[in-house]
Amino acid sequence: MNKRSDVSLKKANRRKQINYWVDSAIHDLDVAETLFKSGKYDWCLFIAHLVLEKMLKAFYVKHVGKLPPRIHDLVRMAYMAEVEFDEQTLEFMDAINTGLRPGLTLARFCFYR
Repeated sequence: MNKRSDVSLKKANRRKQINYWVDSAIHDLDVAETLFKSGKYDWCLFIAHLVLEKMLKAFYVKHVGKLPPRIHDLVRMAYMAEVEFDEQTLEFMDAINTGLRPGLTLARFCFYR
């Protein structure tokens, strides 16, 4: 774990951090929707990943009370944030992670099941 995520936050700072992550996620969701409507699905997926990551980081701050770690793996972030998901949702989040890796595609998971 990095030193940044070891910093405990006071209640006021915790609220400020949560608002930062949520507001940023809401903005990015709007961008993702615009990209989707314009058929730019690769960038839409990239931004949608950021939306999920930022919301999980908000949960991390809320549940753990520290600055979130600088990681991008959605499944790992959910675990660290103490957020429980069913197996299908975890598989979907893992597919989003995988879809962002070069040479792999989310289409295999979502569209051809």
